[in-house]
Amino acid sequence: MPRHVMALIGVPLVAGGLLATACSDLQHRQLLKDTEFSPERFVVDLPVEARKGLLVVRGRLGSMGEPVEMMVDTGAYESKLTAATAADAGIEPVLHRDNSDTFGRSRRMPVGRVPELRFGDLAIRQLSAGSLDWPRTAITPCLAQDGLLGANALRGLSWHVDFAKPRFTLSSHGSGLVVPEAAEPVAVDMPALSATPRLTVAVNGLDVDGMLLDLGSNGGLVLPRRYLEELAIPRSMQVVIDDAASSGIYGATRQRSVHAPVRLQIGELPAVEVIAEFTDDSGAKLGTAVLSHYRLWLNHDEARLYVQPAEQAPGFARRDLPHGVLPGVDWASDRWEIRYLEYPATARPPAQLAVGERFDTVNGKRPGDVFEGWCDYVAGIRHWLEGQDELVLVDGDNGDNGDRRDVARR
Repeated sequence: MPRHVMALIGVPLVAGGLLATACSDLQHRQLLKDTEFSPERFVVDLPVEARKGLLVVRGRLGSMGEPVEMMVDTGAYESKLTAATAADAGIEPVLHRDNSDTFGRSRRMPVGRVPELRFGDLAIRQLSAGSLDWPRTAITPCLAQDGLLGANALRGLSWHVDFAKPRFTLSSHGSGLVVPEAAEPVAVDMPALSATPRLTVAVNGLDVDGMLLDLGSNGGLVLPRRYLEELAIPRSMQVVIDDAASSGIYGATRQRSVHAPVRLQIGELPAVEVIAEFTDDSGAKLGTAVLSHYRLWLNHDEARLYVQPAEQAPGFARRDLPHGVLPGVDWASDRWEIRYLEYPATARPPAQLAVGERFDTVNGKRPGDVFEGWCDYVAGIRHWLEGQDELVLVDGDNGDNGDRRDVARR
């Protein structure tokens, strides 16, 4: 075919593709706008419990439908259901769109309307939600089996979070929140079609804009790696993290980051020392390891977040692993696999271990001797490690022909 003919054919193809994308974007915007609440004016405490530092709400698909558990995730632009839950609810895809996880990995995701989600007396109707097959290494289904209640479910609403009780209150109007006079007001920005709140905080006296307030992450303060140099963090204070265990909605991925103590100040509240994670794999955000030390009131009408330190909050201690090692599991072979290492930037990894190395036993036990499956592992691995004075990792024969590493408790 002559090149000029191919070129003429290519023009309408490109234009058609752009038009289809524009139509899909408009359709998605309308889908996000269609969410309704009943009653129209309300203040309601959602049934909630804390799991692994995250808030999980319990509701139903319709007034007489199946019970559901969903994790509150203000860092997720759109709500997401497991594919099984979406199928059980009869939710049909309206469109497909690209969706990214916390590590920036993107996949196509079907999006439809949830006819009704009920949380006590509150009904959320026509909620836009994606449908996902969570991979086996995803942690979310172990904490909330039906998915994520994303920020689009909170669009236009004011809310209050108290991790100590725990409590999660939604209000159709800002005046429905009872905010103590002593709470510190901080300006927030939110997109028009969702409610992913962003604010400015000070880290070591440097203003950091666009900080995402992420109730869906049980991490702490996360900063792009460039701030490591801007804040002039001495190498002697840095801890290297080699992590193939942290999991987004598309499962685990390997990332290297640096942890270091910094001074965090929210508004005019006193600065506190927290451990910051510096990484190339995420934007700036505050997770529940920090947020759980505060009571939070987000007034949508005022575009303000009110913050008050919790009265009996625990200290901001570093949540180190006792041995600096997290053994993961290769379930197919019932062997341990090193998935996470932490060690001072001026030192070497414990016992010269490397992420990806595999061992038959840890302290004489195979994974199946300790855990019944993935979610049992997620729930219990840290507690099990806390009970071990040392870790003896053995691959093959425990004698001269095997590989044995001894990791002392720190």
